[in-house]
Amino acid sequence: MASVSRGDCKLSVSSSKDPELCLSWCISKLHTKSDKSQMDLDKRARMAQWRALVAIRTHHIKGHRSSISRFRREGGLGPLLELLKQSDCDRKTLDLGLSILGNCCTERETCAQVRKLDGINIIVDVMKRQVALVSVQNRAARALGNLALDPESSALIHAAGGVPLLLLCVSQSTSSFSPSSPHSSSSSSTAPSSPSSPATPDSTTTSTTTSTSSTRPSSPLLESNPGLECAQSAARALLYLCDSSSHRLALLSHGTFSSLAPLVVPEFPSALRRAALRALHELTRGCGVKCARQVARSGILPQLGALANGEEEEEEDKEMEELALKTLANVCAQGCLRPLVGSLGVIQRFCDEVKKDALKSGVFLKALCLCCKEAVNRAKVKDSGGLELLTGFIASHQDHPLSRLAIGACVDFVFDEVAMERLLELGLVAVLVVRLVRLCEGSYLPPADVPKDCMDFFDFPAPEEKKGALCSSSFLSLRSWLLSEGLISSEGDLLDSSSTPESDWSGLHLSSASTTTAAPAAPAPSCSHKPPSKFKLGSPHRGKHRVSVLKFTLETPPPSACRSASYHPYHPEPWTPESPILLLLSRFSHVPDPSAALVNTAVMSGLLLYLTSHPDPSARCFRLLLRLSENPNCLQAMVRSGAAAMIQYRLCGRREEREEREEREEQRQSPRVKAKVQQLGLSLLTNLQLQCEGAFGAGVLSHLLLTGSESDRLHSALCLPLLTSNKTLLKKLLLGSGGLQFALQPLGGDTHSNQTTPPQDESPQCPLRALYLPLLAGCLSALTKPCVRTGFTSTNAVCSLSSPATKKPRLSSPSCHYSAAAFDLSFLLDDGETLSANRDAVSGDQTSSEYFQALLNGGFGEATSKGSIPIKEVSSAMLAPVLHYLHGCRFNAAATDKCQMLDSFADGVMSENDRLEETRLGNAMIGACRFLVADLQKELEDVCVSSLAYGWNRVERDICKDISEKVSTQTLDFDEKTQESPDAKPQKRKCADSASSENFVNSGWILARLPQMYWFSQRYSYSNLRYTCLAILLGAPISQSQVADALRSLVQEADCIQMLKLDLVQLVTEALSCKGNVSC
Repeated sequence: MASVSRGDCKLSVSSSKDPELCLSWCISKLHTKSDKSQMDLDKRARMAQWRALVAIRTHHIKGHRSSISRFRREGGLGPLLELLKQSDCDRKTLDLGLSILGNCCTERETCAQVRKLDGINIIVDVMKRQVALVSVQNRAARALGNLALDPESSALIHAAGGVPLLLLCVSQSTSSFSPSSPHSSSSSSTAPSSPSSPATPDSTTTSTTTSTSSTRPSSPLLESNPGLECAQSAARALLYLCDSSSHRLALLSHGTFSSLAPLVVPEFPSALRRAALRALHELTRGCGVKCARQVARSGILPQLGALANGEEEEEEDKEMEELALKTLANVCAQGCLRPLVGSLGVIQRFCDEVKKDALKSGVFLKALCLCCKEAVNRAKVKDSGGLELLTGFIASHQDHPLSRLAIGACVDFVFDEVAMERLLELGLVAVLVVRLVRLCEGSYLPPADVPKDCMDFFDFPAPEEKKGALCSSSFLSLRSWLLSEGLISSEGDLLDSSSTPESDWSGLHLSSASTTTAAPAAPAPSCSHKPPSKFKLGSPHRGKHRVSVLKFTLETPPPSACRSASYHPYHPEPWTPESPILLLLSRFSHVPDPSAALVNTAVMSGLLLYLTSHPDPSARCFRLLLRLSENPNCLQAMVRSGAAAMIQYRLCGRREEREEREEREEQRQSPRVKAKVQQLGLSLLTNLQLQCEGAFGAGVLSHLLLTGSESDRLHSALCLPLLTSNKTLLKKLLLGSGGLQFALQPLGGDTHSNQTTPPQDESPQCPLRALYLPLLAGCLSALTKPCVRTGFTSTNAVCSLSSPATKKPRLSSPSCHYSAAAFDLSFLLDDGETLSANRDAVSGDQTSSEYFQALLNGGFGEATSKGSIPIKEVSSAMLAPVLHYLHGCRFNAAATDKCQMLDSFADGVMSENDRLEETRLGNAMIGACRFLVADLQKELEDVCVSSLAYGWNRVERDICKDISEKVSTQTLDFDEKTQESPDAKPQKRKCADSASSENFVNSGWILARLPQMYWFSQRYSYSNLRYTCLAILLGAPISQSQVADALRSLVQEADCIQMLKLDLVQLVTEALSCKGNVSC
């Protein structure tokens, strides 16, 4: 025996007897001399060439792919292709050479070299020359199929014209097949034989070419009929040529679908049916207009339905059943085919596959969603449990691209009341709101991999078809039902055959993208009865229409402008990512009592977030909220969920600081949109207020505050001041029943957090805990604002001062009682400074200092001390004003008797640089508190309150003035806007914004000082100052967020939270006790 090692031919003694074992010898025999043709070769040379081909096929390239690589490296591909290229090559050589080439093309590098050597054109040329030879066509088709696995080779096969030849293989090979004589074969398909023994069949004919597909046992029918085997090879090659959308369109243009469709019938062998079905499945991927036409003409859908439903008892191959089901799912991309697919009973199969694994069954989920677009299929989807599947998928896979398609499928049920009730029970509202919030936060998912024409409705023609079609509306609406019931086989049966050519598909609505001409009108079928219909497409049942308590005009773009961007038969506005969510929520709001599903904290928060964050909110959301606010059934839920307080904060409250931060990052909403949103908030609150003014509304509020749960009572207390102006009811519920104390109960808990947006996991006790402080600020401001603005002139005598006291001009220096006193006592401070005093003045019976009376008249050592009495932790700025006051100096003395030290406190103005305890006035107030001089405390407190009130009133007037200018600038009439130059209004608004912002900055130091001043008043017992700080804070014309920030600082600075709560209750009590009409 000869031994072969690493491609080198090492012959033993017996190598001369077996030269075929040497690969180099075999390759050398493939070369033909250029000066002689193959016919001139002698018989011995042709025999050697044949032996070399057989050895290569059976020995050198058999087994592992390394043997094929060795054949390629030895340079065997070039001579082999040159041999096949010869036009006078005999049939047997072609058979064997193509078999070798087909096996070699299973290796990637070999395919690349075959492309470089122009092997694809050589194979195609062989197929053109040997059309009648089935065996040659079979092996050539196998070689092209192996080459088509590579995308570059597939493109070259298309360009070389290999597709028509493969289709010719299919048609010629199956035309001679007769089911009655399955073993008949053509004489031209005889296996090649050796020249020395012509009758000996070649063993290569039954060998199976290695491919990427799974090997299956060859069918006896295929082995006995080479024509069917050739058709199988051609179908396999066509399958691999469907590697891109452009290639699929090219195959469809050659009629590939019509050629392969007949091979699916049960009369053909299962292997051939399987190969054809794989190719058909790949052809229908991304089914377009051309594909839909060929599917409808071929009539293959019933056969696919039988395979998908497993109706053929003799068929045990589950792969064919799955392929048929996937093919039907693919053709659902076209609306004209969906009714036919639904009539085959495969929608239940789609649902079963999705139930197994929704993520792995994306093609079936997509088909299920698309089937919801026609009425006849929606009933089947609903009966098959499709609603549960859609809702579960949306809830479980929010980030999946198909979730948007599933939401669109739910939209198709908007006119089915039973389906809508079922979706409501399945919790679709909560899922939709979560999706809406994610969209507002910027989590935008691209649409699923679905062609644009897949979204068209077969029941609803596109806008351009509506304008040009001559068919009646009833004719168009009955198409789905006629197709599903089998009364027509295709849409073409409805057209007038006499006036419409057979190839004219203009009457069939396939997609909005197809450019077709309107078909002549077909005569309406004269039927005495109409088929029954379960569902009628019409407007939802709205019940008795209620007139809105407040007129609210919304600007809606013209329909023509909307539909130029997108089209949906149920939605006249532009179809944006949030449109299906809003449409479903709006449909749910039409039920008599939508409060259980729509009016809760999560839903209302999501809708308000959408209104305040979207650049141009949809008018449907406006109408949805107005509808809820007008429904008396939703009043209790609106109060219980805190929706009224959220509306006041999100829509009506001025949020200048937050808006300025957003404008620096990105201009989300224009001033006109902001004005519309604010107008909506006022309208919603007005609708709720009108309901609460009646007996029914008062009963609802009383019921929630008296018998509700903890969260209900909290939210009701926060909403109550915004919904009613009845002071009697407010006193009863907030003060008499403890509603205000309940609203203040969370104050001081976790309110120190700096969160401004609601968290995802809100506790059931306080679902709005992140918004508690802003909502509490709105509640307290609504309760106190009518009175606190004039409270500076009515609550106490000192606040009647319109400005700090000013000194009058003097002709002589004023006298000071302290300076004229006879000192017999001295106090030594920590810094060594000594202050003198009169013992009788500071500790006599007429003095108001209980501290010095106890110190000097009690049993302490200081009473008999002859030296300076030490006073610890006191500065001269604290003690000196006290001594002056105890010696008779007063604030309100005559001009000649005024004390210069005390007079300096009366004309002091608040400064933004110093804290109160660091000022001279603050030190004097600390000293008055330390030495228990009550009268001095009262006078110093009056001076401090007067100075604070004067400074804030001045800032408040500027803020109100600038805000009014800003609002008037933003709400200019359209006619006035057109009269101005393009740059005039933006410049005016910019100036107004800058002026308002400047005043807010100027007032910021006062707001920042209020928490510290409140702490000071708590620490040193100045109750009137505490009240004034709270009154200024709650009565200031600032946003709720600013008040909330100040309240948070108050909680952090206050020594006693309980005292803060009592002060707030006292402030509200006095505000509700105000009589008369006191307005700013």
